Amino acid sequence: MVSKKITVGFFSAEEVIEKASGSVPSTMVLGQELHDLQSAAVRQCGFVVSEKAQLWIRRDVFFRVEALRLFVKVAQEKQAPFQWRASGEHGSLIRDLVRNDTLPLMVWFPTATSFVEYEFPQEEITIKERVFTFSVPKDEFQCETISIGISDAMVVPTEHWLQYLWANLIGLGPQLWKEIVGRNPFTFAYRVFCSICRVRSLRPQTFLSSTLKTGKGCSIHPSATVEGSVLGNNVKIGANAVVRGSILSDGAVVEALALCEFSVLGKGAKVQRQAMVKFSVMQKNARVGGVVQLSVLGESAVLKRGSYLMDMNFTPHGVSVLYNNQPMKAPFGVVGGFVGSQTKIGLGVQVAAGRYIPSNLTIVANPTSILKRVVHSQSGMYFIDDGELKRT
Repeated sequence: MVSKKITVGFFSAEEVIEKASGSVPSTMVLGQELHDLQSAAVRQCGFVVSEKAQLWIRRDVFFRVEALRLFVKVAQEKQAPFQWRASGEHGSLIRDLVRNDTLPLMVWFPTATSFVEYEFPQEEITIKERVFTFSVPKDEFQCETISIGISDAMVVPTEHWLQYLWANLIGLGPQLWKEIVGRNPFTFAYRVFCSICRVRSLRPQTFLSSTLKTGKGCSIHPSATVEGSVLGNNVKIGANAVVRGSILSDGAVVEALALCEFSVLGKGAKVQRQAMVKFSVMQKNARVGGVVQLSVLGESAVLKRGSYLMDMNFTPHGVSVLYNNQPMKAPFGVVGGFVGSQTKIGLGVQVAAGRYIPSNLTIVANPTSILKRVVHSQSGMYFIDDGELKRT
């Protein structure tokens, strides 16, 4: 049993140019403020926050209760300063995400002390994980399969937008399981019963996939498909829309014929009619009318219809992003992009993979590619040049 007298402190993360949001404590992870998630995990372990502490955690880190308990249990046996390093595929993914970081994520001191920055020893901590292996096109990924390790023992930074994206993606499964299935067998049985009544089927793959948790005032069109998701209050899902494996915060909207899969939508976020959002995060009041995959949209960011955040290129080394203006390869060589708060991406704009677009911009397509003048006598095949039709 882990001691209940453990003291916890938080130290500042390094400043990152390509930040996911303005303020770390209020960063939204899985639909909740990071500070609230951190405080809840510390309280659940029975630990106490103090100015001098044994357990020091980087302020931008999203962690789960299971990771805290495991780390303290292992670290107490070492009687020396020690930093967190997870094993397996999960640990490998995290190391890819922190490759350009200079600070540890979580540190243990044998006695309570102020945080001191130096080279902390590390040794892999064995965690329980479930590895998911996917077949992928070899000509696009330079491999035939990729493996992702999902674990309850999560310790993931969120300061950089790529880290923030993956903190939400790998935290989505454990969070959905907790919210939908529940830790209590009676809660699980009740929710499965409600799902069976809703779908009128005893096939496990049918009623389990349709199990969901909904808040007050939700509106789901009868023709919509909603599976394995958590919906906040006043969420609206339109006709023939599809929502799978996602968290939709209060007031989020998925309009008719839209697709939202394995994503996190902040309060008031909207996936517009016929738009597609997959493996992405939309912060508060963001709007998508185009196609978004493996990307992050900041607060009140807008991506208009016909616009794309691309998630891959065809170079041998895959997609890279900038971390404090230094290149860093994205995990598995694929990632979309980041659109800062209040930025608007106009009709038909295509953003190359791995790009960071700062806040408060308005970006429109090249005006020379927009048809403005047409001569009625023209016929045959033409292309647009400087707003006019020119023969091919």
